Amino acid sequence: MSEKERFLAELAESAQDCTYCGHALDRIEVLTRENGEKGYQVFDLMCKFNDSQKRIKELEDTLRECAAELLGWGAYASEYFQEKYDLQGDFDRFTAIAGGKAELGEENK
Repeated sequence: MSEKERFLAELAESAQDCTYCGHALDRIEVLTRENGEKGYQVFDLMCKFNDSQKRIKELEDTLRECAAELLGWGAYASEYFQEKYDLQGDFDRFTAIAGGKAELGEENK
């Protein structure tokens, strides 16, 4: 059984229990018309891309939370140590990497 046949067989089996899978089969049919025999591969890559985008968002959200926690827990350190270890700079760097502002809880403001 070829890779394509295996992929389509697994998807068809799942389609019996899953509305999304049924729509996926329809989408693969369209992609196959547009891209020839590589249509199923295009669909598979689209799914992997969407999964990757979701994972990136989860990681960015987690990094923002960690940055907020860093600043919150760092508030217990004296001002000298906060400045010496550039706590605010680390917070700013982490939130910039995460692509946005971290939300500080009321207890950390």
